Amino acid sequence: MIDKEEWGPWIEHNCAPVAALQLGTIAEMVSRYGIRGVGPVVSLDPKLWANVLRFRIRKPRGLTILENLLADLPAPGSKDVPVLVPDGVV
Repeated sequence: MIDKEEWGPWIEHNCAPVAALQLGTIAEMVSRYGIRGVGPVVSLDPKLWANVLRFRIRKPRGLTILENLLADLPAPGSKDVPVLVPDGVV
């Protein structure tokens, strides 16, 4: 099952070179024939991408972990935020 939060937004493909993609990036693609696939990008050849209608890129695992950590942080000014005072300062 594909978790929505692990993926970026859908990008409509207009047969132009795709600057957002790099070889090895994990992408989900939908072709004009309704075929859907998930896997690593193995070529940026425009001929191979000619039938792709849209795609989205999987976020790196580290980015997903960081987003989850940041979501759990208390808001600035909240009573839950510890105030760090250097030693010797009163």
